[in-house]
Amino acid sequence: MPQLVGQRCVHCRESIPSELDSRFCNACSSPVHNPCAARAQGDRPAGSCPACGAPPAEAAARREAAERDAR
Repeated sequence: MPQLVGQRCVHCRESIPSELDSRFCNACSSPVHNPCAARAQGDRPAGSCPACGAPPAEAAARREAAERDAR
């Protein structure tokens, strides 16, 4: 599994400094700050990740990469 610290949040694009308030989304594997994911739940475009609200293209690309890595 990739390291979370140092990744960029799919919402705010800020670097993730700690695992304490961030995570990889269980549905699409996108790195997200927990507060950013919570804010995104209320205002998601169609096709966004239902778990974290990642933008459609980002969520699809991360999901595909995670599936490839799992093989």
